[in-house]
Amino acid sequence: ARYTPSLLLSPRLSHTKWYSLVSYTSIPFASQNIIRDMERLSRIVSHLKENGVSSVCSQRSHGSTRDEESVAVIVDGVRTPFVKSFGSIMKNDAISLGAAAVKGLIAKTKIDPNAIDQLIMGNVVVNSNAPNVAREIIIDVMLPAKIPGTTVSVACLSGLEAIYQGICQVEHGDASIVLAGGSDSLSSGQMSLPANLTLALGKYSMGGGSKKGLYGGISELLSIAGPVSTWLPKAPAIAERSTGKTMGYHADLMAEINSIRTDEQNAFAISSHSKATAARSDIRKELVPVTTKEGKTVSDDNLIRAKIDPSKVSKLKPAFRKAEENGTVNAATSSALTDGASAVLIMNAKKAKELGYRTDIVCRAYVKTAVEPYPQLLLAPAVAIPRCLEKANLTLDDIDIFEIHEAFAAQVLATLKVLESKEFSRCFLGTNTPVGSIPLEKVAEDRQYRKNVKTRLARFVISILYVRQSTSSYCLGERKWGLYRDWTSLRSYRWPTCHDCGQPFKKNKKEVRAVVNLCSRRYRRSDDSGKA
Repeated sequence: ARYTPSLLLSPRLSHTKWYSLVSYTSIPFASQNIIRDMERLSRIVSHLKENGVSSVCSQRSHGSTRDEESVAVIVDGVRTPFVKSFGSIMKNDAISLGAAAVKGLIAKTKIDPNAIDQLIMGNVVVNSNAPNVAREIIIDVMLPAKIPGTTVSVACLSGLEAIYQGICQVEHGDASIVLAGGSDSLSSGQMSLPANLTLALGKYSMGGGSKKGLYGGISELLSIAGPVSTWLPKAPAIAERSTGKTMGYHADLMAEINSIRTDEQNAFAISSHSKATAARSDIRKELVPVTTKEGKTVSDDNLIRAKIDPSKVSKLKPAFRKAEENGTVNAATSSALTDGASAVLIMNAKKAKELGYRTDIVCRAYVKTAVEPYPQLLLAPAVAIPRCLEKANLTLDDIDIFEIHEAFAAQVLATLKVLESKEFSRCFLGTNTPVGSIPLEKVAEDRQYRKNVKTRLARFVISILYVRQSTSSYCLGERKWGLYRDWTSLRSYRWPTCHDCGQPFKKNKKEVRAVVNLCSRRYRRSDDSGKA
C-alpha cells in the first residue's frame, strides 16, 4: 500500500497568513536536576492531554501560548544535488551523501557540534554492513561520539518521519537540538542472493555442514542451494511487495480508473520542468556540494530539462503498460531515480531565540494515512490532505501553495481529481461532501525531475524554509489491510472484480499475479483460478 503522511508547517505568529502542508517517545533518563525532570514530565503530560495517547498527529492551535521550550522550530536546512542514479555520484553511498549534507548544514548554520543532542536520518536502500546510517555519519563527520544516531526506514516516508521524530524529541524535552533528514544511494543498493543459496551457504559455514567432510558438506550445500542457474543475485525492485507491480504500473492504473488522459499528463510534466527551470536560482540556494571518490565536485542537479519539445513527448510510447492495455504513463511523465541526501536543523524555540536563529517555522499538524495497495497504490495523499487540514483547523482556501510529490504526473492529477469526487469522499473519508478543488496555479509543479525514495520529503521541508507560503502532500509506502468495511461503497468506486460476487474489474487477461479480492468484509488474494 501507499503510506502518506501530511506535515503542516506554519509560522508561530498567529497574525501571519501562510501555511505549508507536507504530505508525508522515549522515557528520558533521570536527570540530576529534579526540577527540570518535573518540568519535562509536565510537558509530556500536557502533550498527551492535548493530542491523546494514541494519536499519530502533532497539532497546535492558532493562538498557542505553549512554553517556548516545548515548541520545536525548524531553523534551516540543506541538501546535496539530486543526481540520476548510476551517474556522477554513484560511488558515494548513503553514508557519504548523508555526511556531505550534515557537514554542509553545520557549516551553514555555524551550530556548535557539542550542542547537538541527536541525529536522526531516514534510509531505505539499507546497507547490511552498516544499517544504522545516522551513527555512521556521526563517525565519518567526526561529530562528538556522545551524540546518538537513529535511522528510520518507512519507505518513501523515511526522511519526513525522521524530521517528525526530531520534532517529538524536542517537544517532549528529550533534546534541545536535533539534526534530521534522509540519505539514500540507489546506485549503491546491494543485490540479494536467492534464499535457497543463502540458506545453503549459511548451513555450510555456520550450521555444521563443513564438518561432514568435503564431499558430504558440498553435497548437502548443492542439494539445498538448487540448480546453479538460480544462483544469480536479484536486483532490488521499485515495486510493491504485496502486488508484485511497480509504482509506475499502479500510476498507470490510477490514470485509467480516474480518466487522466495522456495529453494532460504530458502538459503537467512539461510544466514541472518549466517551473523548475524558472526557479533554478532559488533551488541552488539549498545545495551543498558533494565530492566524488575521484575528487570531482558535484554541485548541481542534473535532471532539470530547460527545453522540452512537446511534439516529441506526445510521440513517446507508454512505459509500463502497452497502449492497447490502456497504458498512458510514459518516460516523460515519470520521475527519474536519483541519489542524494538532505538535512534540517530542529531546536526548541527558546534555544533558537537565544542563539539568534529564526523561530517562525513549526509543525502545525502531521497525519499518516494508508490505502489498499491494489489498484490505486498511490492515492493516499488524497486521504492525508483533508485529515491534516482538519487537524490544523484549516481549509483548502487557507493554503497558498500545495506541493504534491510528483512521482508521476498521473498520480498528482488523480489526487487532485478525486478530491472533487463525492464517491471518493464517501468511500475513503466517510462523508458525502467532496474535499474541494485545488487550482493548478496553486500546485508547485517544480519537483517532478527528482525522485529519491526518502530524502525528497526532507528536501521539501527545506524548500518551505525558502518559500514562505507553501503546502505539500506526498504519496508514500506502507502496507495496511482492513481499511474498508463496506463492499458496496467500494464497488461504486470502480474497485477490482470479486470472484465470489462477480462485480466488474478491468484487467488484462495475462495478469494472473496479485489479483486482490474484496468481498463481504473478507480480505484475501488469489490467482485467476480463484485459489487462495
